[in-house]
Amino acid sequence: MGGGDTTGKGKTGKHRGSTGHTGGGRQHNRRQNSGPNVAAAAATLLGAAATSTSEKRDTPTNQQYPPGVFDFYAFAQSWSPAFCCAATGSVCQKEKIAGLTDVSTHGLWPQFFRPDGAGKLWPEFCVKPAKGDLNGMSGRQRHEYTKHGTCTRLSPQRYLDQEASLANSASLQPAREYLRENAKGAVDTATLVEKLGGPKRAAIKVDNKCRLSEMTTCWSRGEGDTVASQVECPDVLLNSERNSAVKYGCVRVLLGEANSCAVVTDQMLKFLKGKAGQGFQPS
Repeated sequence: MGGGDTTGKGKTGKHRGSTGHTGGGRQHNRRQNSGPNVAAAAATLLGAAATSTSEKRDTPTNQQYPPGVFDFYAFAQSWSPAFCCAATGSVCQKEKIAGLTDVSTHGLWPQFFRPDGAGKLWPEFCVKPAKGDLNGMSGRQRHEYTKHGTCTRLSPQRYLDQEASLANSASLQPAREYLRENAKGAVDTATLVEKLGGPKRAAIKVDNKCRLSEMTTCWSRGEGDTVASQVECPDVLLNSERNSAVKYGCVRVLLGEANSCAVVTDQMLKFLKGKAGQGFQPS
């Protein structure tokens, strides 16, 4: 996903003014915390942000936000086999993921609790990375840092470190193990959500055949835009395509396997939606 379709009314307000975000002209203030060293271009933008954040946040405009203007993080993890099945062309190199049955990081996305005046739910492409900043990164890492990481005040390496730390965090391992243990089969959606922190803290993305594609969790900001603790996700995220398992009524989600895109029969779909007898199991 290009940006992280999230936001809504959030529970954490550490980086919001007392009036919150509004689209009707009410102003709010944001404090810019001191953070790690960043590119010179980002520092220049931050210097002008203190007095203009409200206008940039609430006014319909194509103007970019300076780094550090956001409310929380959404962390998206893909079920790797499903990503390969959905991808087309060279972006999916099946021979490189042969036998892979695991989750992988899609991205760590700065988000707004509510849309800005232009209806944007997240900042993106906030500054141009400095020359050499992207050296040694994979294609995914370059894309994610350029589009999303530049809207934080984290250095490129620290941004990637935050992604890796979340992916390996103890709080996300129960869901990961649950999926790996049940690969090639189906898992209970409610159980998966609980293992991710509960229905207010996690969203499950599937296609219209209840095939798992991604999981999204929400995290507060810490000092210097580091990731702090898991928090409840805004309603706009929980009611979006990020949580399409609810939309499609999938009480179970199907897990594919590398190099094999699962075909979902009508009987199997009934099972995934809890409308079939208990004796049926996907083959």
